[in-house]
Amino acid sequence: MIAALAELLEAGGTLLLEALEEEIGREGIVTVPVNSTALQNAAYDNAGRMTVQFHDGVAYEYAPGLVSFGEFLALITAPSAGSYYNRNIRGRGNPHV
Repeated sequence: MIAALAELLEAGGTLLLEALEEEIGREGIVTVPVNSTALQNAAYDNAGRMTVQFHDGVAYEYAPGLVSFGEFLALITAPSAGSYYNRNIRGRGNPHV
């Protein structure tokens, strides 16, 4: 799954979007490793809940509706997911640890 997502990232955003939506539809959730020295991965589920996990093991879960699927896509495709997270998502709502 991870290698396939990497290939789709290189092939173009439309293919990535379709693959992620398909995975969420089939599995109920998709978890993607991200390019970051701080973040390890990000996950999005079919309820609209996003979870980010840091390399130190801490994870934050954002309630449905706090982070859109488009923002999740921007996060996982950002040159630095940690920077994107800090600028655009961090501090939003009250994430569960």
